[in-house]
Amino acid sequence: MKNNKQVRKVAILGAGVMGAQIAAHFANANIPVVLFDLAAKGKDKNAAIKGALKLLGKLKPAPLGYKTVTGLIEAANYDDDLEKLKDVDLVIEAVAERMDIKKSLYDKIEDYIKEDAIFATNTSGLSINDLSEVFPERLKHRFCGVHFFNPPRYMHLVEIIATEKTDQNVIDSLTELLTSTLGKGVVNAKDTPNFIANRIGVFSIICTIHHGMKYKLPLETVDA
Repeated sequence: MKNNKQVRKVAILGAGVMGAQIAAHFANANIPVVLFDLAAKGKDKNAAIKGALKLLGKLKPAPLGYKTVTGLIEAANYDDDLEKLKDVDLVIEAVAERMDIKKSLYDKIEDYIKEDAIFATNTSGLSINDLSEVFPERLKHRFCGVHFFNPPRYMHLVEIIATEKTDQNVIDSLTELLTSTLGKGVVNAKDTPNFIANRIGVFSIICTIHHGMKYKLPLETVDA
């Protein structure tokens, strides 16, 4: 990929709080999305994803520009619909923050990602280099971190985290897409625990606790 104009379709892996809202944000920009999650039990294997899409219309602040944009989001599951990954230009993984769960999913889908697609994880702090170890060499240079903040429609910041093998044109293409199409402010982070924003946030919380205890401040004062 050389520029964001080639991102005609996106796949989001994981229809949870972040995944569904990231899908909505791309749909707001008129980019079709395939939203994946685990197959549900029963006749409709996509019932859980459809439920997540209905919830988008009830969340505050609203993740949807218009409720009708959900028509651009297609529900899919990992059992029946992996072939649909072959049609997308960008895959963003947003499943549970566990290394084993993410790597297991990567093993399952790697053969369905087309050769010029970008694959990114929305992890908020796991090592991008460690996550990339499961990939064959043909995919490692197209993998990176892209960390949206909650709620993704309203939080301006997005962190991009390259691995040791990520191609620069992948970073450039993703940056252009995020800034020009989604209106985000992008910072490039190193692959350190929690990257930039959450690393600062955790440090601030620890400092607050430390000084609160040191000066014996009541919770009401600390929380004011």
